[in-house]
Amino acid sequence: MPITFQQSAKQLQRLADVVSRNRSKYQTIASNEVKSLLSKRIHNRGLNTDGRKIGSYSAAYAKARKTGLNIGGRIYKGLQTAYVDLQVTGDLFRSEITGRSGKNIVVGIAGNLQVEKAGKMEEKYGEVFKPSKSETRAAEIKFMRELDEDVKKALK
Repeated sequence: MPITFQQSAKQLQRLADVVSRNRSKYQTIASNEVKSLLSKRIHNRGLNTDGRKIGSYSAAYAKARKTGLNIGGRIYKGLQTAYVDLQVTGDLFRSEITGRSGKNIVVGIAGNLQVEKAGKMEEKYGEVFKPSKSETRAAEIKFMRELDEDVKKALK
């Protein structure tokens, strides 16, 4: 049976209400997906935004013990030395957060010291913290799946 213009307008209003009411939820889902994928790429696989190795540790850096300002000694600390993963103390990793910026939910780095550290790492190694195209696409897919479920519920 065909629907009337009035019924169609009511359905569209319900959809608009669903999207408006759940805006933060959709942003949070997408942002959490980006944060998770960024963290895995950078800290677990040692890859930059383009999917290439961030870098390699020199043998001297890997073996150095912590003395004075030297923060090397990855072997001494029990850390992997096969590739740069931007982890020594774990502070940078722990500072990567999902948070609110105005009306938006975003992924960022908390704390001036850690923001400065991330900036220095990008100066040294190139673009690392920007989401890749595949990470962005994965977040879009998560967002769309959640939206699709909410639309189906609203149209029942």
